[in-house]
Amino acid sequence: MNNSENKDIIDNTADDEASARAEKIKAIRESLRKASETPQLPAENVPEAATEAEPDVQAEEIPVVLTEEVPAEKAVDVPDGEVPAEEAVAANAAAMGIEEVKADEAEVPAGSEKQPVVEETVVTAQKPEKKKKGRKKKKKKPLKRRIRELFPEKGDSAAEIIRKIVFLISIIAIIVCGYMVADYYLDLWRSRMQYNNIQEIYEIYEPIEEVEISTEPASEGREEPEKIYTMLNGAKKLLGINPDTVGYIRIPSKDGSDPIVDLPVVKAHDNMKYLDRNFNGDDSRTGTLFLDFRNHFDEVEDGHLVTENSEHLVIYGHNMADESMFGKLKYYYGSAEYYTEHPIIQLNSNYESYKYKIFAVFIVDAKDESETKYDCWNKLELDSEEEFYDFVNEAKRRTIYTNDVDVKYGDGLLSLSTCHYLLKDRSRLMIMARTIRPGEDEYEGTEKSKKNKNIKWPSMYYNTKTNEKYDDKAIFIPYGPEEAVKEAEAKLAAQKKKKEEEKKKKEQASKEAEKAKITTTTKKSDSKKTTVRSTKTTVAKTAAVTKKTSAEE
Repeated sequence: MNNSENKDIIDNTADDEASARAEKIKAIRESLRKASETPQLPAENVPEAATEAEPDVQAEEIPVVLTEEVPAEKAVDVPDGEVPAEEAVAANAAAMGIEEVKADEAEVPAGSEKQPVVEETVVTAQKPEKKKKGRKKKKKKPLKRRIRELFPEKGDSAAEIIRKIVFLISIIAIIVCGYMVADYYLDLWRSRMQYNNIQEIYEIYEPIEEVEISTEPASEGREEPEKIYTMLNGAKKLLGINPDTVGYIRIPSKDGSDPIVDLPVVKAHDNMKYLDRNFNGDDSRTGTLFLDFRNHFDEVEDGHLVTENSEHLVIYGHNMADESMFGKLKYYYGSAEYYTEHPIIQLNSNYESYKYKIFAVFIVDAKDESETKYDCWNKLELDSEEEFYDFVNEAKRRTIYTNDVDVKYGDGLLSLSTCHYLLKDRSRLMIMARTIRPGEDEYEGTEKSKKNKNIKWPSMYYNTKTNEKYDDKAIFIPYGPEEAVKEAEAKLAAQKKKKEEEKKKKEQASKEAEKAKITTTTKKSDSKKTTVRSTKTTVAKTAAVTKKTSAEE
């Protein structure tokens, strides 16, 4: 046999062996597929007898058909009709977690190439572990699904739909209210920070100190030269921020603590612009303190006063919950001591500094059209002495606390106006003051404040306080000329004297009545004693007569 024939024989033999191996691999695959479809027998279902009878068998590893497939992601692909390489079979066996048992390598004729040997795979059956019994965890719903269930869905009952709608409305209401509250207090905080900065700017360039008022009289025979007005440095800075600036107001504390008001004042073409705008002109609930647009207050051009100042200046401001703006003025209403500690108002225009002394604190009805109407904010010019005194005396009748501060014709007047709760949205708290005169002690008359016993309230107040009434016949000491004051004081003294006399007469009458009562009681007692004596005498006489008569018989 020549070499070519030997080669052909070897090639045919190799082809036959390769075909045999391919068939064998197909058979293994088929058995693996069928085994995966055959259910395993649980360990607990094995009869106990078999377990006891054949303990040695259980301990041995029993070759069984593999009960699971190679995971697709770990399997090594082998094209159909080809013999799998040794590496592919090993990889698939490793992915399945089985032990490999290698058959003896086939003998290869000399001179031929070594052919791969098919590896037979045997799977050792393992006794399935007993699953631990436990509570199944509830599968969590996706967030999107849980949110969707908050809204009415198809298939919900009417009660469930109503419940969900009410719940959603409540959530919306809570969110809206929370936003409004947060926005309100955020706005207050921003406003407070802004006004603190303005205060620092003004005090750096124009410190508010006690105003030195000249007490030297003008020289006789000489006319005082026309005053030249110079703008204050602090006013220049504020005008650079807001051209509507007309001044700066401060209410200091007598003990030197922080002032209760320390803010700029503006003036617009009406009384509405700065109700809801801050000093920078931005929308804000706190607004800005503003002077009545009808007032004239140091209006200067080229250093000269253009128009005489109004006799009655009115400044408006909000009564804020955080006590900013005019929020602390409400304490004047409830405490005489608070007035004693804060009786002075310092007001700077853009050119001059002024001081005022508070003499009245009262409540008015902004919509009052009855006989108690007192729209003091509309009375800005007082044309005569009589009109002046009528105006300030009406404030004195209404003041909650009286004091010894006097008011004279020619004094400049200043009123601070803010909202109040007494008459709901209709009440206004008014703080009225007059200018401090040259050489006057600024605290004179402010230290003996006391409760007014006869307050003139608005009609709306008496509608709810039916047991109270203003006594218009009571003695009232007005502001005014000395003659009028002396006359009123004389009337008051006469009334006091009359009351004292009436009191003495009542006491005397009471004493006489008591004396007469004692006398009457004594007479009754004496009369009773006389009657008893008379009765005893009569009884004694009767007994004697009876005894005498018996003896005679």
